[in-house]
Amino acid sequence: MSVRVHLDEYSPRRLAGWAFDGEEPNAHIALEIWLDGRFQTVVFARDFREDLRDVGLGDGGHAFEYRFSRRIAKRLLRDLELRTFPAGQRVASRPGRHGRAPFAACLRILRKMRYGVR
Repeated sequence: MSVRVHLDEYSPRRLAGWAFDGEEPNAHIALEIWLDGRFQTVVFARDFREDLRDVGLGDGGHAFEYRFSRRIAKRLLRDLELRTFPAGQRVASRPGRHGRAPFAACLRILRKMRYGVR
């Protein structure tokens, strides 16, 4: 399993992004959300996004979104982890700072994945 995960948004109210397994391009990945070392929930990366399909991420059905039931303290977001379910393989942790990933940066990453540019 070679799962790639990208967080488009991580805020005290919401997580959103995509997960893709290059070895099984049409598989939909289940991800565990962990905050501050504690398990929160499992989300499924199966929502369709045209931009993902257009850059070659399978059928484009690899997006996910999770809305927290209550506002999460920013300090807890510093310890955000995503793990594959059920294997528990750590595939992502909180990016450099709280906020949104710039759209242009996301497109560059997707293009690199599609064309194999490193």
